[in-house]
Amino acid sequence: MIPVYSIVVDHTVYETWYNQSRKRGRTARKKDAIKQIEYNYLHVLRGVNMRYQSIQHSDFSVSIQGAGIIISVSEADSPWSEGHVYQEEATGQYQLTPVNFFF
Repeated sequence: MIPVYSIVVDHTVYETWYNQSRKRGRTARKKDAIKQIEYNYLHVLRGVNMRYQSIQHSDFSVSIQGAGIIISVSEADSPWSEGHVYQEEATGQYQLTPVNFFF
């Protein structure tokens, strides 16, 4: 079995990596941020794949495959999260509203 995954990255993740970049100039910082995001998320995907491959079962095997990474660089690029975020009063953490908003 080969599950195929697409990774969708919100603009706030991009902004975090963009702001941490030590490159000079907007274009260089953008390229660096995208490179770091791709590296980190592909690293996670490889880790998940290794975990599946460690399953010791003779009837089947699982190997995941990445279909791509969608990186939003602005709020306009993030329709799946913008307008669907609320702040939890008890913890102060931000969360998405229930999943049904996208369907």
